[in-house]
Amino acid sequence: MRTQRLPRFLTALTAISLSVTAHAADRDGADEKVYAFRPKANAPRDFGHIGPTGILAHIETGVKVTVEGTREGSPAAGKFQAGEVIVAVNGQALEGLNPYVVLGSAITAAEAGDGKLTFDLDSKKGARQVTLEIPVMGTYAEQWPVDCPKSRKIIANAAAFYEKSLRESKDLGVGGALTCLFLLSTGDDQYLPLVKQHYTKFIENPDGIGDHTWNNGYNGIACAEFYLRTGDPDMLPVLQAFCDDARDRQNFNAAWKHWGTDINPRYVAGGLMNPASTQVLTTLLLCKEAGVNVDEKTLLNCLRYFYRFAGHGSVAYGDHRGEGGVGSNGKDAMLAAAMQVASGASGDTSIYQAARDSLSMATLNAYPAMITGHADNGRGDGMWRGIASTYLMEKKPAKFREVMDRITWWYDLSRFDDGAIGLATLKSWNDPGSGAGAAMTFTAPLKTLRITGAPRSEHAKEFQLPERIWGNQADLDFLKIEPVDGYGDFGEPLAIHRITPLIGSAYIRGSVEEHPDSVSVEQLNQFVRHNSYMVRAQAAKALRIKGELKVLEDLLRHPDPRLRRAALDGMLDWRYFFGVGKKPLATEQYTPGMIDSITAMLTDPKEATYVVEGALFAVGFMPAEVIQKNHDAILPWTKSDDWWFRQASFMALQGLSKDPELYAKVVPRLTELMIRENHTMPRNAMNQ
Repeated sequence: MRTQRLPRFLTALTAISLSVTAHAADRDGADEKVYAFRPKANAPRDFGHIGPTGILAHIETGVKVTVEGTREGSPAAGKFQAGEVIVAVNGQALEGLNPYVVLGSAITAAEAGDGKLTFDLDSKKGARQVTLEIPVMGTYAEQWPVDCPKSRKIIANAAAFYEKSLRESKDLGVGGALTCLFLLSTGDDQYLPLVKQHYTKFIENPDGIGDHTWNNGYNGIACAEFYLRTGDPDMLPVLQAFCDDARDRQNFNAAWKHWGTDINPRYVAGGLMNPASTQVLTTLLLCKEAGVNVDEKTLLNCLRYFYRFAGHGSVAYGDHRGEGGVGSNGKDAMLAAAMQVASGASGDTSIYQAARDSLSMATLNAYPAMITGHADNGRGDGMWRGIASTYLMEKKPAKFREVMDRITWWYDLSRFDDGAIGLATLKSWNDPGSGAGAAMTFTAPLKTLRITGAPRSEHAKEFQLPERIWGNQADLDFLKIEPVDGYGDFGEPLAIHRITPLIGSAYIRGSVEEHPDSVSVEQLNQFVRHNSYMVRAQAAKALRIKGELKVLEDLLRHPDPRLRRAALDGMLDWRYFFGVGKKPLATEQYTPGMIDSITAMLTDPKEATYVVEGALFAVGFMPAEVIQKNHDAILPWTKSDDWWFRQASFMALQGLSKDPELYAKVVPRLTELMIRENHTMPRNAMNQ
């Protein structure tokens, strides 16, 4: 098995380790409400396995962790009774704390010590103690998972499990694909014949791959990585089948639904399922590198569709605008992997590298919402988080170290006693197949796969991608991973899990909404300069709530387009993929300075297109004569290939309804736009 040393940044990691250690209580989240998956007192939920102990548990109402049973052959086997309540572990009471963090941290500590875990239990028969021993694994190195003996043990144990699992499994779904990817990611060539054998059915009958987007995306990545490692020609017809299926089933020239070809326009705005489709994009890019015949229109339309999410809120579930939560259920991380492959094309690929880094930073920032989301899709976060985070391991070692040390306990809680890895804290999908993705957290730094940064393969072919796929030069500023200049001028920065309770997100109310004085203008001036799009937008909305319109007006003139867009978001009460919110600035609140700045955005050919989109929505709230004056600047956007701008320009012209005479002149054009619009999101807005 190959290992790779990265000495260039170890000095920086060592320098910050003392600071990180000093703030261990701040990062562990046992007491503080850091993580969105913290159990609620009024609702029971499944716990799953308690790391390598083999205890199977459940969380009852009142956050009581009860034993459901034990795994056969595990350290806990035969030592616990179903129904017993775990009151404490190694002297640490669970009451009032996040039990996931307490138990995960106890495992980490035990594995670094003598391996002993003593549980205080309560049952109908009274209180008792049980001590069990788990294998001693050692302490995580300061720079884990790099140059870390414990990480190497975890990889070895996981590889032994997944090798056996793959020999016995015929799973050609997501779990099987992830198992193959993990084994490939170890860099050990002994697993290559086993991976090929797993895909015998596809090799013998490429047309039998089916039309399941989830399976084809993940299997496509695994098969393409196998080919680029080996150059085995038997895999080429399989890769061609994945590409042909993608071409034949692509909806709206963008992405794909769960499976099949039937279109349901009302389902996630067109039927597109981004958590599944992102892996198809990665497959197409890898196949392009492998020299497979990839339909250019299929690839480039999908690449453009997904690229525009980077830096503009988290990747949405379907064909919406970007979302505004702290996390993305793993979709940002999934797209980061696609951008990693895109950055390996020939020519100037700086825009894809910037998008990769932006999405990686978004993944790091999303630790409070990890392993959570709609329909329990935190599965995607658990599978892709470690891969995407590693892209900034060298560029942003302090940030990488901070986040990884916050969630060390989660990885130990996720591990099974037999070497497998699951997805702890997830109500479903806490299984070894899904956990094979989490296992790649430990192997990603080895850079043995193209999605984790492996060098170009001798079997790869040169291919090119557009040097500008969406937007203009100014739009690239939205991909920056640094905060806006001046961020540190407004006091000591806060961790993101402390910012969101103050200003909220698309899905939670911030305290500022009911108590404007709970956050100061000085704090908001810092937050609005954050590297997170969501934090900037929420901070600007908070400035509007506090009546700080002059601050917003000043931000409209800021040289950084991220702040200009934030100011617009605040004025519009931006609701991300829903667009304009319920409390935008009224027409009479637009000052002459605001009007001058926003209308200038429409006529400046160098203005970031994402700023122009916000400006178009804002113009619709201005006096009718201002809209009429800018009619010629608005009109070209009605013909945009991107519905984001078609909707925004329609709403700009719709603002003329404040003047019946002017409105009458534009109604025919608005009617024509509505009739021609075939996308459900803008069409709904136009109908209304």
